[in-house]
Amino acid sequence: MTVMLSAAACLEWVARLTGFTTVEDALAAAVPAVLRREVFLPYLSGERSPYDDPLALGVFFGLSMDTDRARLVRAVLEGVAFGLAQGQEVLERTGSPIVDVSVIGGGARSLLWCGLLASALGRPVFLRPGGELGPALGAARLARLGVTGETIERGCTAAPAESASEPAPELV
Repeated sequence: MTVMLSAAACLEWVARLTGFTTVEDALAAAVPAVLRREVFLPYLSGERSPYDDPLALGVFFGLSMDTDRARLVRAVLEGVAFGLAQGQEVLERTGSPIVDVSVIGGGARSLLWCGLLASALGRPVFLRPGGELGPALGAARLARLGVTGETIERGCTAAPAESASEPAPELV
């Protein structure tokens, strides 16, 4: 599994920092990819995947006089997506097969962000019902496996997908 410790928190942070009233307003203002050159490294609270570094810090670069809050929002969205893509690359190098990618948490509520993530990963991204409970459900399933001795295949079945975001060919 690959995760980002502060993925949705990065978006909340940049929205607050740049004066957007809501995260939804910030998402609506994000500029198209072809117009941006700003880059964001999303390590605002350290990182664990693919870097195990609690002291890692976030960075904006590629800023110019044209940089505005909409470009910063887009850079945050892409920075998180590329960070997760790097995690996927590390998993693939270990020989771990990746069958499906599912997203949970705050970022999963944004179709724009899910589309960017699908494009960065080069594969569909699935949304599943109850995704906000994913971490707690995963911990409960692992505990159940430890107590019952069930197989992973029996005890860890995925919920059916609600929807999927497909990669945009021009952004892959």
